[in-house]
Amino acid sequence: MNEKNVSQKTMGEIEFSEDKKTLIRFPKEHNLKFYIIPNHVQLIGAEAFKNIKGLHEIVIPNSVQLISYKAFWNFECYHMTILNPKVKFGQDVFWNVRYDFLFIPKKSTKLRDILAGKFNLKSENIIYEEMEFKNASQEDLDFEKKVVEAAIDNNGYAFQFIRAELKKDLGLLKRAIKSGDGKIFGFSHLSNRRDSSIIEELIDLSGYAIKFAIGNYMNNRKYILKAAKTCPYVLLYISDSNFKKEMSKDAEVVLNSLNAPFKTAYYGPLEWADIKFKIDRNVVLNAVKVNGLNLKSADSQFYTDREIIYHGIEDVGFMLDNLPHKFKDDEELVLRAISKFPSSIQYASDRIKNNDEIAFRAVNASAEAYRHISDRLKRDKKFVLEYIKQKGFTPLDAWEQVRTEDGKYYQSVNKELNQVYKNEIEVYQLRIKKRNQELLNKDTSAKLKNDKQFVLRAVTKNGLRLQFASAKLRRNKEIILAAVSNNGLAYKFVDFGFK
Repeated sequence: MNEKNVSQKTMGEIEFSEDKKTLIRFPKEHNLKFYIIPNHVQLIGAEAFKNIKGLHEIVIPNSVQLISYKAFWNFECYHMTILNPKVKFGQDVFWNVRYDFLFIPKKSTKLRDILAGKFNLKSENIIYEEMEFKNASQEDLDFEKKVVEAAIDNNGYAFQFIRAELKKDLGLLKRAIKSGDGKIFGFSHLSNRRDSSIIEELIDLSGYAIKFAIGNYMNNRKYILKAAKTCPYVLLYISDSNFKKEMSKDAEVVLNSLNAPFKTAYYGPLEWADIKFKIDRNVVLNAVKVNGLNLKSADSQFYTDREIIYHGIEDVGFMLDNLPHKFKDDEELVLRAISKFPSSIQYASDRIKNNDEIAFRAVNASAEAYRHISDRLKRDKKFVLEYIKQKGFTPLDAWEQVRTEDGKYYQSVNKELNQVYKNEIEVYQLRIKKRNQELLNKDTSAKLKNDKQFVLRAVTKNGLRLQFASAKLRRNKEIILAAVSNNGLAYKFVDFGFK
């Protein structure tokens, strides 16, 4: 198919060839959130979607035979769907593409290998759109539903792995969102994501759902306000810059977002609020009590306010570096800082770096912290032995980043420690080896992988170990239920035996 010398015809703002078989260009300025490429398109032209942002979802239909050079170069969206398992690709089609999930047809292993191999896309984010069940009895389907319910009750994100037909089930969707959050709405069937009554109900349930609703919900204050009650990052999701600025000054929206329960992220919601909120002590204090990450966005005048620092430093331990010395020498504050960021001990005072208890907490949580404690503790026999007892190796053996400018010095110290504590290390490593032999993993013998009681014990403790069980036992009902009840994401490794 010749990509050159095609005459152009514009349909709206999207450019197609005269015969409508080639999509030539998608406009950079657009207000679409969801776009299904028409079924008459057979070729996506070179750089057709280059630098396009703002789409939530794009569907590439079965009619598309070729995706040309740099077609999706530097492209951003939440979901991409490719329906033709035999589609061909030009060079650099997905260079620097950013997406949450890419859906492909069931059993399209070759397409998956091309996407993960040739284009280096993350295989864990490439999901088969639907599992086809053949010869499934009603009993089989009832068991499948039971497993799905157990999985999503444990971890709502297991919803992403279930069949497309089940993704239409509103009851399962709401159950999954209650267990997880509204982001799961993104895995739902498109019919749900276009239904205004369902969208409103789910935004009330979890504000994150607004991000995946198909419609003009992100530019409507009514829905933004609703979403802000349970989604702290709703201001981040607004794409219209003028409306975003307006909402960042809206006290009701901002205060709702600051009080919303949060999950781990890089910034707190104060980051997207107007400056008037960032200089208000009462607002900042309440914000860091809910989410310590808000400390990063607060005005620097509060870096001397111990009450604000106390509540925020646990979530932003590295900010200890920006604080006055009196806080770096404050044991209570340093302990809070290293609880989640052990290497932040490097910003503590020399006195605290020499404190046995605080230094051990940091090193035990992260071996990297070893390079930041005092020289005395680095060679203290009691300190090192206690670490070996718990880990089975010396701290620097666990530290993979000895490639710093002083790396040679630390490598020599590590060699010295291993020689001094050679016997102790051997004893504790034998214990760990024995313990590991009792685990189910890729190195487990075929006999044990097919041992029902052994596998059952393993998945009861860690459901994800189901992936290492034999094919036979991944179809065993008792083992399946035990695995997904422990970790819902183990559903990904279930083999119902009637696919």
